[in-house]
Amino acid sequence: SHCAPPRSRGVRPSGQRSAGFARRRPSEMAASSGGGSGAGASIVHQLGEREGGSSGSGGGRLANAGQRAAGSVAAQSMELPALGDLSVLHCCAMFDLGMALDIKEMARLLPNCVHLAEDTFLTIARLREPRWTATMHAKGAVRIIATCGEEELRVHAKKVARLVQQRCYPDVFFKRFRITSVMAFCHLGFQVHIDGLVDDLPEVVSRGPGSVTVNVPGREGEAQGNAATVVQVSEKGLLRVQKARSLEDASAAVARLLPQLSKHGRWW
Repeated sequence: SHCAPPRSRGVRPSGQRSAGFARRRPSEMAASSGGGSGAGASIVHQLGEREGGSSGSGGGRLANAGQRAAGSVAAQSMELPALGDLSVLHCCAMFDLGMALDIKEMARLLPNCVHLAEDTFLTIARLREPRWTATMHAKGAVRIIATCGEEELRVHAKKVARLVQQRCYPDVFFKRFRITSVMAFCHLGFQVHIDGLVDDLPEVVSRGPGSVTVNVPGREGEAQGNAATVVQVSEKGLLRVQKARSLEDASAAVARLLPQLSKHGRWW
C-alpha cells in the first residue's frame, strides 16, 4: 500500500522565540496585568527601564518597589467618602419628666414594659417601626435609644413623655433633652494598612485582629478626656464611630482621620 511521507518539522533558527513565549520584562508584565492604576503602571515601567539589566533577586526587589510606589499613588488618588455618608447605628438621649415616679404602678399601666421587683427603673419599648427603647428611673430621668437622627429621636422622646402623661401622671413635663452619644459607621471604599496606620497615630486605644481603635480629640476648648470620640478602623475600610456627642462630632472625627487613612490605603 502507498503511505504518505511524514511531515517534516521546521527548525527554528537559533535565537528566535515563538510569539507565545516571548520574554517580557517585569514592567511589561505589571502593565499588562491591569492590577493597578495607570499612574502605578507608569511608575513600574520607569523603574523597569532604569534597571533593565537586573534579574533574579534584584528583579524581584525592583518589582516590589514598583508595587509599593504604585500603591501609594493609587491610595492618594482614591476618592474619599463624603461626611454625609455616615449611617447611624443608634442615637441615645436623656430627658427629665420633672417629678418622682412610682415605677411599680407605671409597670401596671404602661404597655410593652419590663420591670423587675428589685429594680428602681422600668424599660418600655415600641415593637413596631420606628422602634425605640426607653428606660425610666424613679427620680424622673428617662434614657431613650433609637436608630435615627437627633431630631427624630427628639420626636420619639416627646411621644414617651406624652404616653406617661396620658396613662400615669398628667402633670409630667418634657425638659432638659440632650443627646448623650451617637454611634455611626461608614465605608471608605478601599482597604487600610493597619500596621502603618498604628505607627502614624498617637492616640491608639487598642489593637485587635484586623482592626485598631483610636481616640480622636474633640474640638478646641473642650476637655480631651471627656470630648474624645472613639473610632474603630477595620482593614477592610469600615469605620465605626462611638461615643460621639452628636452626628457633627462623628463627622468631624472621621474628617480628622481621613488624611492618615488615605495615606495608608492600599489597592491590593
